[in-house]
Amino acid sequence: VGVAWIDVITGLNAANAILAALFKKERTGEATHIDISLWDCAIAALVNQAHNAMASGENPVAMGSAHPNLVPYRAFEAKDGWFVLGVGSDAQWATVVERLHLEHPEVAGAWSTNQGRVLGRDAVENCVASALALHNRSDLESMLEGVPCAPVNTVLEALADPQSVARQAITQHKGVDVLASPLRFMTPQNEKSDV
Repeated sequence: VGVAWIDVITGLNAANAILAALFKKERTGEATHIDISLWDCAIAALVNQAHNAMASGENPVAMGSAHPNLVPYRAFEAKDGWFVLGVGSDAQWATVVERLHLEHPEVAGAWSTNQGRVLGRDAVENCVASALALHNRSDLESMLEGVPCAPVNTVLEALADPQSVARQAITQHKGVDVLASPLRFMTPQNEKSDV
């Protein structure tokens, strides 16, 4: 991955714990010792994968970017690069079927429910992959409005994205471009960021 994600996740959890401890101190006057570990945060970050394993007694299998409980929910190859589609409901699936003009005998049958799509994962994903491969990522984003989806950007594409520009994700420090803090603090009278 190239990023120390567990360190980042632990830092975010530590910040939440510190805020909770400060809030408790303010309300009760009691100080709190915070015990946080990289291990605990890594285990907690397993979320649905850990719960699936505990419920089934089986280890999850490698699935790339696919979600184990929702189908289709992974990265697919579009005409001009990778594109993530995250169908989270049967209504979203119906939208995908309609807008991508999916044709398969099971589209309105077994695949109309997530359970049916999970059971037919390979066939569903092949059907969707064939349709997505015909379009550019930007066209797919427009076509699938209302369904969670997005292009998989390179780092430079993400930094140049209109949302990054609008949110001022890049700032300057001593004449050098750096990432801005994602935290924005605003006063009610002034919607311009104070930080």
